[in-house]
Amino acid sequence: MNGHPAGYATLGQSLQKDGTKSVELRLELGEGDHKVRITTQAKYDPQGIPIRKFQETVATAGAINKQVVVTFGRAGADVVVLDGEKRTTKSVSLASVAPRASLSEFWFIRDIPKVGQVEETYEFNADSLEWDFVKTEYRGKKTLKIEEHSIDTFEIVTTRGDQETTSYLDDKGLPVLIDQGDVKMEKIWPK
Repeated sequence: MNGHPAGYATLGQSLQKDGTKSVELRLELGEGDHKVRITTQAKYDPQGIPIRKFQETVATAGAINKQVVVTFGRAGADVVVLDGEKRTTKSVSLASVAPRASLSEFWFIRDIPKVGQVEETYEFNADSLEWDFVKTEYRGKKTLKIEEHSIDTFEIVTTRGDQETTSYLDDKGLPVLIDQGDVKMEKIWPK
């Protein structure tokens, strides 16, 4: 963050025999006794429509422990939030005509998009508990050099509101570099 090491992340994704996709992201930020760990798990049907999302936030210093479980249906998202010992539920609707399939979730792990291909969809934000309009564009191939490794990548630009993220993915659809401006995440190769 802002040019200084801030933590680490691991990302795993897999295609299941039934065509669904599972994703798990673990992110740990901070130092010493002031760390925050965020775990996110998501599952998509073969058309990229979300089935379920889970997010847990644990902070060591402030003893924050929050879990958000989202299940998706025709009307939108049904949410259960466990914040400490407090449990709340919420339904967040989305117009049935609003696009919610996220086929870009399958880019390079299953599907190869065309250069310039754009996807516009609504994705559920487990932090704000709202639907965000998201635009994803495949910009083409780019060779990067990270940690003395030269690697061919695919450049993807994702826009959520006024936040733009540029991701460079390998041929398995896993990130080599994610650039959000003041926050950058780079792949670490085993030593």
